[in-house]
Amino acid sequence: MAKRRARGEGSLRKRGDGRWKGRYTTGRDPETGKLIYRNVLART
Repeated sequence: MAKRRARGEGSLRKRGDGRWKGRYTTGRDPETGKLIYRNVLART
């Protein structure tokens, strides 16, 4: 069975244009209960 990631953990992947994209969760929206995601882009 897969484990859940802890808050603040995320994923990294290399995009087609050569840049790296990181995605992580910061918590949940208090009204809807949905996860809040943040994205980061970088060349290295």
